[in-house]
Amino acid sequence: MPPKKGETAKGEAKPTTNTAGKAGDTAKSSATTAATAAPSQVLPSKEAALFKQILRFYETKQYKKGIKTADTILAKFPQHGETIAMKGLTYNCMNKKDEARTLVKKGLALNVKSHVCWHVYGLLYRSERAYNDAIKCYQNAIRIDPTNNEILKDLSLLQIQRRMTVGFAETRRKILMLKTNNRNNWIAYALGHHLSGKYKKAVAVIDSFNKTIDAKTKETKNYEHSEMLLYKNMILEESGDLEGALKFLAEIKDDVLDELHWLERNAALHLALKRNSEAEAEYRALLKINSENYAYHYGLACALGIVAQPSAPQSFTDDESKQLAALYAELKKEFPDTTAVERIPLNFLKGPAFESALQTYFTRSIRKGIPSLFRDLRSLYTDPEKVRVISNFLESVVQQLSTSGRLSADAAEHSEAPSVLVWAWYYQVQHLDFLNRHSEGLQVVEKLIAHTPTNLDAYMLKARLLKHIGEPGLAHTYMDQARRMDTADRYLNTKCTRYALRADELQIAENTVSLFLRDGDNLASLVDMQCSWYENESAEMFVRKGEYGKALKQFVNVTKSFQDMEEDQFDFHSYCLRKMTLRAYIKMMRMEDNLKSHRFFVRAVKGIVNTYLRIYDLSVEQANAANNKQLEGADPHALKAAEKKAKREAAKAAKKQADAAAEAEKKKQEEAAKKPKEEGAKKKGKEEDDDPEGEKLVAKAPLPEASTWVKELLLYCYDNVDVHILAGEVFSRSKRYLLWLRSLKHAHSVSPHRPEVIDQRVRFLHALETNAEVPETVRKVVDLERTWLGASSQLVLDAVEGKELDQAFVLARGRQLTANNTKTSLQTLSSFDVTKDPTSTFSLCTRVLAYLEQEAPDLAGAFKARCAAKFPCSPCFMEPAAVEEFRTKHAFEDPLTAEPLA
Repeated sequence: MPPKKGETAKGEAKPTTNTAGKAGDTAKSSATTAATAAPSQVLPSKEAALFKQILRFYETKQYKKGIKTADTILAKFPQHGETIAMKGLTYNCMNKKDEARTLVKKGLALNVKSHVCWHVYGLLYRSERAYNDAIKCYQNAIRIDPTNNEILKDLSLLQIQRRMTVGFAETRRKILMLKTNNRNNWIAYALGHHLSGKYKKAVAVIDSFNKTIDAKTKETKNYEHSEMLLYKNMILEESGDLEGALKFLAEIKDDVLDELHWLERNAALHLALKRNSEAEAEYRALLKINSENYAYHYGLACALGIVAQPSAPQSFTDDESKQLAALYAELKKEFPDTTAVERIPLNFLKGPAFESALQTYFTRSIRKGIPSLFRDLRSLYTDPEKVRVISNFLESVVQQLSTSGRLSADAAEHSEAPSVLVWAWYYQVQHLDFLNRHSEGLQVVEKLIAHTPTNLDAYMLKARLLKHIGEPGLAHTYMDQARRMDTADRYLNTKCTRYALRADELQIAENTVSLFLRDGDNLASLVDMQCSWYENESAEMFVRKGEYGKALKQFVNVTKSFQDMEEDQFDFHSYCLRKMTLRAYIKMMRMEDNLKSHRFFVRAVKGIVNTYLRIYDLSVEQANAANNKQLEGADPHALKAAEKKAKREAAKAAKKQADAAAEAEKKKQEEAAKKPKEEGAKKKGKEEDDDPEGEKLVAKAPLPEASTWVKELLLYCYDNVDVHILAGEVFSRSKRYLLWLRSLKHAHSVSPHRPEVIDQRVRFLHALETNAEVPETVRKVVDLERTWLGASSQLVLDAVEGKELDQAFVLARGRQLTANNTKTSLQTLSSFDVTKDPTSTFSLCTRVLAYLEQEAPDLAGAFKARCAAKFPCSPCFMEPAAVEEFRTKHAFEDPLTAEPLA
């Protein structure tokens, strides 16, 4: 249950507690503080009562009355700092940011010794999400009034939001000293020590609190007490005291309401302590509760000593396979109707045993008509032998069903329902698609559609096949047909919108996605709904169209959604403590800590970086073309002088552009703070978008912006090799050699043979060899890394075998860069036999073909012919006449309705 509005104050934070009475207490404290200040800051009793009313009006959101009351006080005491500050805070809640900031600053200047003024200034910063500045203001307020409970609470919320765990623990200690009879104060103090890694202190705090609980409360089973006990057990387990955790778990068994969690932790702890006999009994008991839970199966196998870890193993020895086979023969008798007992053995069985188990599982699934069967079995495709068995079995099944209507050649077997053949075909299409046998897949899916034209899954399959062979337009047509067959399905609507965007059909995509928006909502509501998949897809479409401003706008919207998710946790810091959902609270915070490693965020930031790199590359190409035209016919000395001059001017221009971008950003922030909201935006609580087309984003200096965003990725996804490769692209262009070397070193340590890593090694070494302006200190650092980096770019190229297409691609580009054997490398690349190379994927072949068409058009034809032999139904490798014939053949004519495409 999420916190209700009003339970916490995120945007409209309170300078005091939620109750009007305590607001008065704070006002009295304020008056006491003010008594030591200048006489003009001390209010008489009548005005002091009015000041209390301002606080109450603020808390009850009666802002106009609060302003009116503040004006009444200021009419007599125009220099009263606390009243001016509260008036500014009230204006802030009315979206009058300019007036609010001016008044709060003025109030603080008039009474800098008032904790109320500092508290209000902190609340203003907090509403702007400037948490570090807000914390400083709260700390100043605490120095003036060290025992103010409300300021301490607000400070602790910001500290935990910023993960200042040591400071949070200290602040919660002060709060606990003020109110030792409050359970939340004890738990929050323990939480602070837990997050700081001080597990023993956290346990000691919880034990001290338990001593304060009366015996009657302990005897009564309730959720809050149960959660606190399980939380203590969690701390013990994370501290490494597994023996203590297990012992404590046994002690609290009768007090715990979450019995399933107790059983799971009890089994896991016994397993971690190598008490396998107890763990075995407990995992068998858990399987009786839920025999479909794979974690219980893995735990049982580990408890029996068959596998080393209670997780899904990647490979099995012959001995492990035999023991597991015996185990699952036993489990099959105990759980005869459990799907997991049939599916898990497919991971470790081999030979005839695997084929027999596959037949049983596959037959059961297609008789039930399970569309997700291929996704379930896809993990088996890492083993070539199992792929061969699946292929042979699948062909025999389809053949028998097509000819006799049975699943085998056994005449005694009964005929199957017609739907069984449909689902066998359905699996076969996905199987062929996964193996890049698209031509055969298209033939099968045509039979499937002809057999059952009302099966919308068949149209989705054909759409997926057409997408994989580079026909997004036709793919969208078939996906739209599937959507029309069930217009109430939001998933189909989403898929159809994606396919429309990939086909660069923006208007159709907008019409389709709007079908599930509420009446009166426009597409801008997708931003409020944090519809990241739509924003990423549309941004990539704008990149393909060359509309970089709109692309950046959509990508940035995705990052703002994740920023909002990060800020939304603020509401839960006090809520979870009150509700005692402590384990879920810890999980939530840890999830938030890794939020920006989510694939949607990574995809968006990669899109931003690549877009800025494309903008930069285009500007460099245009500048080079202009310089070449201007210097055409000039003598070599003039060319050399002009080149040096151009470099100096480019460096100056880059610095000037970066400074201008920084200044523009600063002005933008200042204007955003001063600019009032439009009336319509006020009603909806939203600011007007001052850059709907992304013009300001695209006008920024591309390399500094790309560097900023790639640092964000490196902060949250440092172990991602793709991120380091992308960082190398940015740092190579900005000539930041040490940062480039750092990213390259990490990528090499993880994937030394990856073509992109080898390519960057060659480019890095070549840049050092050809650029005399590289500082000597950089060269000294590089010399220390020669062991893995290589002596020269040419030696790295010579070490590449070129047996696979991606390696040959790296050789061709590297030799073109070093101007060494370029023609020979291009000829080798164009004559590469992709039909015999399983690593030659469709996307790689298309990239190589594009490269050859640009660098050696006379050689591209031969490579295109070889690609056409491997991908015979892909229009990307066909002649124009064949492309038209293919599109005509697969053009869709709706047999169910004549309604035109929306």
